[in-house]
Amino acid sequence: MKNTNYCEDVEIIKSRIYNTAVNDSEINGLLWSFLTVSANLSTFMPGLKSSDHHKIVQNMEFHRALSAMDLLYPSLHENTEIHDEFKVLEQSHDKAHIFVGYHSGCYNMLLRCIAAKNIPFCIVANTDYKNNFEHIVQDLYTNIAIENRDALEIFVAEDPRLLLKLTKKLSAGVSVFIFIDGNAGTKENHFSDDKNLLKIDFLNHHIYARQGVAYLAYLSKAPIATVIAKRDSELNNSVKIDLIKTVDYAANHSRVDFINLITKRIYKVLENLLVEDYEQWSGWFYVHHFFDTNIISEQTSITACKLDGRTKIILNEFVHLIKHNDNNIFLVMKKNYEIMRIERYLYDVLTYFKTARRISAATPLTIDDDIVASEFIEELIEMNYLNAVA
Repeated sequence: MKNTNYCEDVEIIKSRIYNTAVNDSEINGLLWSFLTVSANLSTFMPGLKSSDHHKIVQNMEFHRALSAMDLLYPSLHENTEIHDEFKVLEQSHDKAHIFVGYHSGCYNMLLRCIAAKNIPFCIVANTDYKNNFEHIVQDLYTNIAIENRDALEIFVAEDPRLLLKLTKKLSAGVSVFIFIDGNAGTKENHFSDDKNLLKIDFLNHHIYARQGVAYLAYLSKAPIATVIAKRDSELNNSVKIDLIKTVDYAANHSRVDFINLITKRIYKVLENLLVEDYEQWSGWFYVHHFFDTNIISEQTSITACKLDGRTKIILNEFVHLIKHNDNNIFLVMKKNYEIMRIERYLYDVLTYFKTARRISAATPLTIDDDIVASEFIEELIEMNYLNAVA
């Protein structure tokens, strides 16, 4: 924090982010982003109060902006604290490793930490990242006082021959760096049909995790090093490197079991990070691309019904209710991430059915001193906001 220009930029970012109210977010186009992240938090961390989401998302926006600004201040590396209990960086001079990073904290400094140790390595990135940021990453990589340094080799993640190319690199002593938690794709993905994805439990929900890293480790016999970047309250950066000895797993498990176990362990590192410090992960802005929101509920739902007291009425599992205050209440249909502002009355009715209820048209329903007509409940069922469960 001794860099005056950096401190000034931090204050500018703070002012821009923390002085933005919900209504202002709607005006400047950030409301959808806030509501999407809020819906994702409701899915994966339901213990957080939705009324706290706006402040939480502001904190996330702040860390996200700092991560982007890190690329402009490579000198930050000099004060980045490295924790490498297993001496992975030292060992990587003699044996290539698969470095697995996560988009948290000062994650752009991870590449510089490896480059500063003069470790030969390449990275994997999607096409958009390569097109938009390669020149910055190359500057970050080459701006180190080491003679005869070639440009950083960047492989495109979409390359169908990627595993073969990376296996050759590892066998030649060149380590590979991969961010495992990048955007997984679009909502048109058919996750359950993709053999490259593994459905795993993640926080209070599930995600479909990519298995390419584990498969690469199986083919190459290379050890995996997970790399976590964080900031403390004073914005000091730290990097923690842990080692996964893949040879031990390979000796005791089949290929399929090896890939499943390693994939789960890699994402468990991310899960543990989020339990401890969820605000520094930028993945909240796209984690809904990691699971299929179009899966039909296992419950037997009735699209239309008459309220006779024999069926249970419950809030649709794809509906998220977000209340910032009485004037800013939103409904998010997570099935397709449609967002709409709603009135307090509808919010109260839908909230009432977060717990399954048996109601009958013959008995008036009263919620907060307001009588709710049975026809209104039946309409909400037809609109899929509520489910009538047999």
